[in-house]
Amino acid sequence: MRRLRIIYDYNIGKYFTFQPSKKKPVYNWFYYKEAFSPEVVDYCLNLSGGVESIYDPFMGIGTTLLRAKELGIYSIGRDVNPVAFLASYVKTRNYFDDEIEEVKSFLNSLRTEEPSIKWRFEFFPPERAFPPRNFKEILSIREQIEYLKNEKIKNFLLLALLSVLPMSSYVVKDGGVLKINKRKRTAKAVDVFKRKVKRMIRESSLIRGKEPDIYLESSINKAEKADVVITSPPYLNNVSYANVYGLELSLLFLDESITKKVRGMELNSFIKKKTTPQLPDSFTHLPIVSNYFSDMRNVLENIKASRAAFFVVGNAIINNEHILVDEILSEIAEDMGFEATIIVGLVRKTRINGFLHKVRESLVYLKK
Repeated sequence: MRRLRIIYDYNIGKYFTFQPSKKKPVYNWFYYKEAFSPEVVDYCLNLSGGVESIYDPFMGIGTTLLRAKELGIYSIGRDVNPVAFLASYVKTRNYFDDEIEEVKSFLNSLRTEEPSIKWRFEFFPPERAFPPRNFKEILSIREQIEYLKNEKIKNFLLLALLSVLPMSSYVVKDGGVLKINKRKRTAKAVDVFKRKVKRMIRESSLIRGKEPDIYLESSINKAEKADVVITSPPYLNNVSYANVYGLELSLLFLDESITKKVRGMELNSFIKKKTTPQLPDSFTHLPIVSNYFSDMRNVLENIKASRAAFFVVGNAIINNEHILVDEILSEIAEDMGFEATIIVGLVRKTRINGFLHKVRESLVYLKK
C-alpha cells in the first residue's frame, strides 16, 4: 500500500449517519439509516469551492440532491433501488397548490375497504409482519393509490405509505436481515399514514428550486460530467439494500420477485455469483472485495471529467481480514490522475470472533 495523505476530523463524522436528518423537514420523509446528513454536502462544497453542478452516482434517498436544490445548484443522481429512487423523486419535486389539493382530496375520500389486491414477499408472507387490522388497512390504501391517474401525486402518497411500514409492522431491521418481533408495539396504519401525509403537505413548499435530474439505473457503466461528485456508495459489508428494504419494494411493485431483480443490479458490496476481474496484486484475494473494487473502479472512470469527488466510505472486516476501503479506493483514483486525501470522521470498535477491531469511516476527497 502506497503512502497516502490521511487527516482526522471527527466533527464531520457525526454527520455520516441519518440521525441528524431525522428532525429536518423533507429530508426525513423516508427513514434511511444508510444515508448521510446534508451537513456532509456543505462540508464538501466548502472544500471544493463554488460549483455549478453536482452528481451523486449512489443517490439513495436524495440527500445530496435535495441540499443542492436548497442551495440553488443543479444536480444529477442515479440509483438502482426503486424505493430510493421514489424517495429522491418525491422529496426533490416542486409542489403546486392544485397538486396539494388533490392530495387532500385523496385523504378526505380515503376509506378502509376490503382489498382485492395480493401482496407477496420473497422472504416471508407479509401478513405475518403486521397485526391483521394493519395488514388490511395498508393493502386498502395501496389499492386506492393505484387508481390515481396523476403519477406525481401517486408517488407522493406511495412514499408516505412506504414510510409508515416500520411503525405499523412487527418488522425489525437488524443489519442486513429483517426479523419479525410480535412483541413490538405497532401504531394503527391508517392513522400514521394520514399523519404522515398531512406533515408532508405542510412541508411540501419549504424547499423550492431547480429540480434535479434523477435516473433509476446503475452508475457503474454510465459516464457523467459534473463539477463535483458527492456520494456514499454501499459499504463493503455483505448487506443488500434490496433485502433491507425488500418489504417496501414488494409493496411498491406487488411483485414477489422484485427483490431478486434489484439485488442482481446492485453494486457488488455483498456476495454474488460473479467472476473476479483482473486487479492489481495489492488487492485482497477475497472475491467479494475484488468485485466491489472492480465496480468502484468503473464508477471512478465514469466521473473522471469532474474536478473533485467525495466518497463517504467505511472500512470492513471480511473473513477476519481488515479491508482498508478508503486507502484502496484512493489508490485506484490516484492511478487515474486524482490527488487523494482521506479524511477520517469516525473510528468504530467492533468485536468479531473474539478479536477487537478498530474500523474507520472516512470521506475520501479526490481532486484534479
